[in-house]
Amino acid sequence: MAVRTQQRIMLSIGTAILLAACDTTEAPKVELAPALKQLETPAQIPEATLYAEHISLSAYQALTDALEQATELESRIVNLLEQPNDENLHLAQDQWRSAYSSYLSSLASTRIPVNDPPEWVQANLSYRDVEALLDSWPIEGGYIDYVPGYALSGIVNDLTLTISAETLLDQHGFSDPSYASVGYHPLEFMLWGEDGLRLATDFDDKKDARADVTHNNSDDTADSHAMEYQNLEDGASNHQRRRNYLLLASQLLQQHLQRLQRRWEPANGYYASVVQATAAEKVLQASLLAGQNLLRNEVLQRRLTDYSSPYSQSTPADVAAVINGLKQLYFPATEGSGLNMLLGDHADLMANWNSSWDNIDTCVVQWHDHLPNEDEARQLCRQRVIELMAVLERSARTLGVKLPANG
Repeated sequence: MAVRTQQRIMLSIGTAILLAACDTTEAPKVELAPALKQLETPAQIPEATLYAEHISLSAYQALTDALEQATELESRIVNLLEQPNDENLHLAQDQWRSAYSSYLSSLASTRIPVNDPPEWVQANLSYRDVEALLDSWPIEGGYIDYVPGYALSGIVNDLTLTISAETLLDQHGFSDPSYASVGYHPLEFMLWGEDGLRLATDFDDKKDARADVTHNNSDDTADSHAMEYQNLEDGASNHQRRRNYLLLASQLLQQHLQRLQRRWEPANGYYASVVQATAAEKVLQASLLAGQNLLRNEVLQRRLTDYSSPYSQSTPADVAAVINGLKQLYFPATEGSGLNMLLGDHADLMANWNSSWDNIDTCVVQWHDHLPNEDEARQLCRQRVIELMAVLERSARTLGVKLPANG
């Protein structure tokens, strides 16, 4: 146990040093994104000031929640590595789902169109760059670890690569975006496997790697693969490499979330400073533009077209989380800070919003349950999201806020 704890601490320190070094390039320079500059600023809206304050705080809180869930995911992973059994594997899988949903819920507030400083862009530290380290998909599972028919594929089984933070970052998107090595979906693959049937014993460092190779390959190839493992040093089996990979990936996930969280920190964060330095009406416009883009580009064109979480078979939960984040941003439980404050005199619009939320909740459940079948349920969800986007755009017009016709 002491050895494992020491190993975990050293991995954490190494990762922290690596990413802290990158932070030295972050020199804020307040500037609005071109997408906002091209839109006419709305007329003065007295209540917009409270809404603008709500936007900045919501982004920070959403990322704080996502970071807490990611930290809990690491804790569940540590438990799995200490006791590789089915119960701990299932608990880690459940926590992955909670952590990813929490991150997806943050997109509504963190995708406000703010222009990254040139220094960040040049250092590959822009919002888009960090997001690619968190949520690249679709991915090739065989780039990471074994898949059916290829027992020695992936970074885990490539003995020419050291399992380290530097390696995982260097290998991310090495020759194709689908060759992802860090982020939520590599973790998803590691916890479920290609076919969703990951064995807890895959993380047992006491198992004989050669026995697995012999079991997973034909007689023609088993002997040659077994020979590869005869030269491994003690503790360097594919099981140990897989354990190291899983733990490192969970720690890197937290580091990348922390980077975004710092940028939204109310007192000193760059993104927060941009919002605070911008006219409240323009912030409202930016928030509605972000929601419009999120629904059109992220939900309709991506998650309702492809499978964003195939290994856990939980793509409907992805859509639900994105929509829930939008609902929390626009209509928070706290009174006097969301769109309900601005649209309170428009009962018809408020009714449309409420109806849209309910309709999407229903269709996501039907999609999850394949009722009447998956294709029809998914198509119904597409229609419901289009209806929600129409309500958003109608609300913008009511408030005198202009949005581009094509998002």
